[in-house]
Amino acid sequence: MTEAEAQFSPAFRGYNREEVDDRVGALTQHIATLQAHLESLQHAHQQASDVTENQRTLIADLQEQVAELGATGYTGLGLRVEKSLKVAEDTAQRLMSQADLDAERLRATTEQETRRLLDQAQQRADEILATAREQSEVLITSARNDVAAQSASANEEQERLLEEARRTAELTRASAEREATAARETAEREAAALRAASESEAVRVSGDAREEAERLARETAAQAEQVAREHADAERTLELERARMREEIDSTRSAFTAQQQREQAELEARFAEQERTLTAEIDAQQRTLDREMADLRGRIAEERTRHDETIAAERHAHDERLAAEALRHDERLAAERTEQGAELARREEAQRAELQAAAEQSRREREQLVARAESEIRARRESHDAELAGEREEHEHRITHEREDHESRMERQRTAIDTQIENELTEHRARLDADRERQELELAAAAAEQRAQLAADRESHDAQLASERGDAAAEIEQDRRTHAETLAAERREHDAALEREIREQRAQIEHERSDHDARVAAEAAAQHDRLAAELAEHQQRVADEAATAAERLRINQEEAAAELGLERERVQLDAERQRAHLTAELDRKREEHVRALAAEREQHAADLARERAEAEDSITREVAGQRTQVTDEVQQLRARTTGELAEERAAVEASSAALRSDAEDYARELREAIDRERDAFQRASAEQREALEQELAERQRTSTEAFQHEADQSRAELAALREQLDAARAEYERLANESQRDARAIRSEAEREATEIVREAEQRAHVTFASAEDRAAKVLSAAEDRMTQLKVERGAVASYFESLGDVIANAQKLSTVAGSATSASVINDARATDDSTESSVTPEGRDA
Repeated sequence: MTEAEAQFSPAFRGYNREEVDDRVGALTQHIATLQAHLESLQHAHQQASDVTENQRTLIADLQEQVAELGATGYTGLGLRVEKSLKVAEDTAQRLMSQADLDAERLRATTEQETRRLLDQAQQRADEILATAREQSEVLITSARNDVAAQSASANEEQERLLEEARRTAELTRASAEREATAARETAEREAAALRAASESEAVRVSGDAREEAERLARETAAQAEQVAREHADAERTLELERARMREEIDSTRSAFTAQQQREQAELEARFAEQERTLTAEIDAQQRTLDREMADLRGRIAEERTRHDETIAAERHAHDERLAAEALRHDERLAAERTEQGAELARREEAQRAELQAAAEQSRREREQLVARAESEIRARRESHDAELAGEREEHEHRITHEREDHESRMERQRTAIDTQIENELTEHRARLDADRERQELELAAAAAEQRAQLAADRESHDAQLASERGDAAAEIEQDRRTHAETLAAERREHDAALEREIREQRAQIEHERSDHDARVAAEAAAQHDRLAAELAEHQQRVADEAATAAERLRINQEEAAAELGLERERVQLDAERQRAHLTAELDRKREEHVRALAAEREQHAADLARERAEAEDSITREVAGQRTQVTDEVQQLRARTTGELAEERAAVEASSAALRSDAEDYARELREAIDRERDAFQRASAEQREALEQELAERQRTSTEAFQHEADQSRAELAALREQLDAARAEYERLANESQRDARAIRSEAEREATEIVREAEQRAHVTFASAEDRAAKVLSAAEDRMTQLKVERGAVASYFESLGDVIANAQKLSTVAGSATSASVINDARATDDSTESSVTPEGRDA
């Protein structure tokens, strides 16, 4: 049937209402056509019953005529009259037998046609239920597809937000790395500048000392002290080289330890993520299998309940039909017995008035006829009761056998389905266990292969289920078409046979009626006198016949009323059964939908929890990595700074010792040179200090500008992320508003399941929007924390610059103290020389 094969084109969150209304109208029209056809068949059955009643009336008339003509003892009436009466009696007997056969055949045909119509109506009801079930399956599938699409869009939006958060973290980390690199480069440049200045100063001073040592190479003590100083310098250089090597070893060891910790953390995070993914997939497949098993059990229970109700209804209807048929048969027998009693009474009275001489013989013949009629009626009733009992027993046996076959078949199917599900579940669990063990053994190498294996198994299983479902649907459709064609062919054959039998029966009845009319016309003249004499008896018989006809009409009315009541009760039972089936089907669909939504909600919650855990682990790993990296860099920077300060201190101490020794060794000879060099050194120191301060100011300004640029860039990126978040929030609000408007527009046209689906979609959109807001808040909080950390690092860099300034100030103070000490010693020497000169000049003056 093409109507059951038609599909609806999907509209927004439902189906096109015009197509649904057209389809419902077509189904309603088809049901009305079936009801009209059923009414026409009932009318034909009523006509057949009327024809049967007419035949029975004709048989009764013939029996009356035969009774009027008398019994078989016609020997005293003449040979011709006896022969005519025997022929009439044989014809009446033959007509009675033929009428009984025709009535029995017509009754069997009517019952068969009624049974076939009931089967056809039941089959049509099953087809309508199957079509409604298919349409509900299509609705549920469409709802699941809509929910899956919305879940996919929510997951995509979630992935996009996660990607934006990762990109923000990457930008923040890159900004921190650039800032740390800039700070490290600034410190290195400043240390290099200080080292270069100190080295240049040391080179200059050592050059001067070397020149002075070359001029004073003649002095052995100076050479010995110079050798000692060089030996001390070599030892200090060796110690500095050892310190530098230890520093490099410590920095290399710390970098290797940090790299090893990062790789181990990444491996642990990757293993945990793969384990969570496999666990989530296994849980999802387990929930899917449980839901499918529950659906199959519900459908099996529903089919069994429907079959039991159908069998009970058919048995109840059959029992009611048998009871009604037995009641009608008893009433017919009582009416026939009454008619026969009245007929016998009339015949007895007529024979008593007509044949007084043959009263004894007529009485004997009448008694024989009554006994034979009673025996025939009793035999017919017994045969009919036996036939009804046999049919009832056969029908009960057939119903019992069909029920046992159906129960055994359903039990076998359920056992096979349970076995298949258990086998598939066992195989699937075994395969998952094997894959999990292999995944634990091979880790990352077998991850792709495992996913491919699971995907292939799932696709093959889905393809196999789809192919089996398609084959089953095609087979059912082919069986339905074949059965429909067979029923149509049988219907046409039965209609043709019934029409042919009716035509033959009518022709035979017409022929027999014409023969009978001819015989009656031939005998009318002979019986005219008797009819005139029996007018009073005829009037009495007419009155009796009128009473009998009224009684028969009453019986027919009661039978029709009983049949109508049975039909009305059967229709009500069918309607209640269909209503109960539809209610059970809707309840089962609702339960399946609730289970599917619960499973999808659990899957979505598990996915969100897994993704949240992955994001937290990733952020934790990134924070730990950044903390480790910053700690390593700080330690390396501290170690380098300590080494450089030690080198600077050693260089300053060496140069101070050299200067002090040179000043002590060559104080007397280089007093004027030291004064000149002191002035030049002060000027050079002032110039170098000014240049160093300018360079430090320029570098600080450059570092501040670079840091400000990085901070502005980070703020711009943060503002861009906020704009994107605002745009995403506006897009979500727009989509939510559009969804709400569409939901309000469709809610008046959709069914209750569509309303639940829309509500579920809105809840999921709200949850996704709340999750997006939470994640955006987390991203903003992380950015603010990073800005705070950058401020702290900037303070640390400023402190480092201040410490470097303190170091430079201390070096300058040390140089000033050394210069002042040297100047004081030179002044003291000069004063001592002047005093000695004045003491030598005064005695000479006195002598003069």
